[in-house]
Amino acid sequence: MPVVGALLMFSLMIGPAAAAGCTLFCKMEGDLSDHHRFKIGENVLYTSGPYGRAGAGIVYKVTQHLPPEGDDRQYRIKSANEPHERVAKESQLNRDS
Repeated sequence: MPVVGALLMFSLMIGPAAAAGCTLFCKMEGDLSDHHRFKIGENVLYTSGPYGRAGAGIVYKVTQHLPPEGDDRQYRIKSANEPHERVAKESQLNRDS
């Protein structure tokens, strides 16, 4: 069977997205990106806790969209001043002005 025919048959069996090299995770990641308020790579301000003290005034960069927890979308964020990443809810983030 020619390569084109095999690829067409493969794409019909598993779908066009998978035939193009996208996995199930790619599809899920794309679906997550469509509904998040902040884009990957965007700078945000992080406020945690009831008084908004931890991380106040520090700029973080959104590194990944995560599945929601309840009604609140989640993000993985990273500050240049810290060696680790954090997980933050959308309600804890504001746009960096």
